[in-house]
Amino acid sequence: MKWTRAQRGMTLVEIMIVIGLIALLTTTIGAASAKLPAARLRRSSTSVTSAIRVAYFHAAARSRTTRLVFDIDKNLVWMEESDAPMLVQTHGAAASAGADPATTAEKAAVAEGKTYNQPPQIGRATYRMVPFDLASGTAEADEKGKLKLQPGIRFRRVQSSHDDDPRTAERAYLYFWPGGQTERAVIQLSIGDKARPPSMDETIVSVETSPLTGKATVYSDARELKAITDEADLSERKDEGR
Repeated sequence: MKWTRAQRGMTLVEIMIVIGLIALLTTTIGAASAKLPAARLRRSSTSVTSAIRVAYFHAAARSRTTRLVFDIDKNLVWMEESDAPMLVQTHGAAASAGADPATTAEKAAVAEGKTYNQPPQIGRATYRMVPFDLASGTAEADEKGKLKLQPGIRFRRVQSSHDDDPRTAERAYLYFWPGGQTERAVIQLSIGDKARPPSMDETIVSVETSPLTGKATVYSDARELKAITDEADLSERKDEGR
């Protein structure tokens, strides 16, 4: 009796070929899945650097103190501008603890004025949100004008020069002044859920700002906020291309 190909089934060679194809497909899919979080991390860091540049130029163009608000718990970034110039203290959390922070010097001046009953009125700066312009390079902005990090990417810690310690929850602020300066700051982004404890193999990128130029540089490691020195600030003005 003569068997047809459909009736006799698959040969051992054919079965091995099928198994090999399945293994190759599985490996390819696995590699692509591993690269996806890294791509989202890079895209999120690009969004943060774009937001920094937009805020830097906005402060200069509008002659208003501007700040970026980092909602660490919700992985959001948005921009706000003040109704008046404002000084930010070098250290301490008072400047960034609330929605409309005031410096220690401002609080002391107001208290002293009340004592003499003829206070020099020092205005308390208020801020309003300015939606990111979708045409300005911040393409990740939502309909409310806020930027949201890519799925699976979170803020690990944010620290500006007015903060004594890095912020790992609630909100952090980065200020820009009309004169073309900002704060030195480091924004760390990482892959994974916030509930996951930090580990040695955690993938982290850091966005570091330069105070004199507003330049944002991305590093593929966990950077810490550098101490501000005259030498470090002057080096930002050097033309490394010559």
